[in-house]
Amino acid sequence: SLSLSWRVLVVHRDRIFGKHVAEYLKQVKEEASSNPDEKCVQFSKYMEAKVAPESIECMYKKAHAAIRADPSKSLPKKAKKEGAKHKSYKTKKMSGAEKRAAAKAKVAAIRERLGK
Repeated sequence: SLSLSWRVLVVHRDRIFGKHVAEYLKQVKEEASSNPDEKCVQFSKYMEAKVAPESIECMYKKAHAAIRADPSKSLPKKAKKEGAKHKSYKTKKMSGAEKRAAAKAKVAAIRERLGK
């Protein structure tokens, strides 16, 4: 029972620290090196940044440590553009007079099309 729980802990630790991601990155890099003409979509940002599969666990450890140190969300706020208006996707309500005028215009267009 102790060895089983230990194996479970090791598996969880490996998942938490991205060992499965590192293995897959290594596999994708090998496939990309064997077929240089083929475009690689998976891990393209990692490959551009030249992240080694061995350094992923260290990256995850740093991220976990930073979260433990300060768990509050720390994204920088975007500056609002001057003169920017909030988009409105709802059509404006028409008054009764506007509805009657639109109906008359439609009737006139239909009569004109029919030649009356």
